[in-house]
Order: sequence, then C-alpha cells, then structure tokens
Amino acid sequence: MAVWPSPADLIDAARYPITDPQSPAFAAVVAKARKDFDADGLALLPGFLKPEARRMMVAEARAAEPRSHRRDISFGVYRDHAADRPADGHPALAPSPFRQWLIATDLLPPDGALLSLFHWAPLTQFVGALVGETLYCSADPLAACNVTIMRDGDQHGWHFDDNDFVVSLLLQKTETGGVFEVRPGARTDRGIDHDVVATTIEGRDAGVKRPPLAEGTLSIFRGQRSLHRVSPVAGKGERMIVLFSYDRRPGMLFSDAVRMGAFGRVA
Repeated sequence: MAVWPSPADLIDAARYPITDPQSPAFAAVVAKARKDFDADGLALLPGFLKPEARRMMVAEARAAEPRSHRRDISFGVYRDHAADRPADGHPALAPSPFRQWLIATDLLPPDGALLSLFHWAPLTQFVGALVGETLYCSADPLAACNVTIMRDGDQHGWHFDDNDFVVSLLLQKTETGGVFEVRPGARTDRGIDHDVVATTIEGRDAGVKRPPLAEGTLSIFRGQRSLHRVSPVAGKGERMIVLFSYDRRPGMLFSDAVRMGAFGRVA
C-alpha cells in the first residue's frame, strides 16, 4: 500500500491551513469552528480530506475489515447514567440497538494514512485550539484511532457521550439511512429530561436535528448533553467513520471494560 510523504498531503491545506497556527487564516478557521462548537456543540469542517486521501483511508479500513469485531447489543440511554434514571416503566427506558463492526487501532497499518493523520502534531494542535485545551493523542493500543462500519440493518442507538468531545472523519456514507441525528438540550445542569428522551426514541420529537455530514468531513462533537444516534442503514453500501481519541493527559489508556465492550478483547 502506498505511503503518503506527509500527512499534510491528506488534507485540503488551502481551505484548512492548520500547519500555520500563527496565520490569520488559521485563526479565522478556528474562530468559525469554535463559534459553532460553543453554540451547538458541533463543528463541521466539510472537505477536510482530499478525495484521494479519503479513498486511501477507505481502502485501509476495508483491508482490516475481515478482522473487525461485531457488536450487536441493545441497551438504554441510562446504562451509564444510573443516577439520572427515571422510575421503572417510563418510556425513556426503552433500549436501542447498537449494531456495527469495529476496527481497532492495532489492525490499521502503522504507516498508513489513518494513523499518520491521527498522530500528526498539527492536527492535534488544531483540535486543541478549537476546543480550548492542550491535547495529546490517546496511547490506547485498541481505541486510540478506530473505525466503525455499518451495513444494511446496522445502527448506533440513542445515547449520551461520557467524554467531553468526539473527533471523527466520515469516510463513506450510504445512499439510504445511516443519518447522524441529534436532540440538543436533552440533558442540562438539572439532569436528563426523561420526557424528551422518550419522545425522541419514539420518533415523535420535532427538535431532532440532522446536520449535513458529507464524506471527508472532520467533525468535533460534544455529545454529553445532546442525545444522538446514527439511524439504521438500509440497502447496499457501507457507512464508514473513523474516531480519533484525545485527552488532556499524555499516554491516556481506556479501561479494559471499554476495550472489551467495543472490540471483544482487551489486548
């Protein structure tokens, strides 16, 4: 497999000049993304990847796909939020399916496009500038940089995130389904709004948003307060997205429970 001479070749540097953090252009990109992130908890940077870079990343994921882990479970919104759980019988307790294939970090080529971009210091610094933090790449051998693949019938059920933000690159989408859906404000300083959760998972909440998410888009999403999911995929094709994990601490590792739940193994 070909190796890019530099991660800078993977991105649209004219549109996203992240290698020059002192430039007015860099400041303008960060300011726009930060404004969106602060207002909506979501910053979208469409066209971040060059088309040929996206195709290379898809090829890397497909090469690793035969060794991916199948996740097929169902659980409710409150599995990780027991303190906010409503009374038994509340419709907000209905479980959602989580069906997808997950590719761990150690299955990706160490000198390939995906891991080269993830470990690229200018990208880490750019994401840090956007969220207002000094960040480090996770050192987890399985979860630092991983790919989720969804096919016909697969979905990523309704949930809240535990981490402060998630950084992702959409590599490939499907013609039908696989839509990122968000219900902002479902969780506030007072806790989770159980009635909002119930109407959302029942498909009756008009407040659900579906942000435009094109292939090659870099996303930074704060999912702690926004209930969200990826709707069921239908028909041919695969939805493919890569997640980059960052932390305020260098060398951060995920727990064995997280690794087992996502990848079916701890090492």
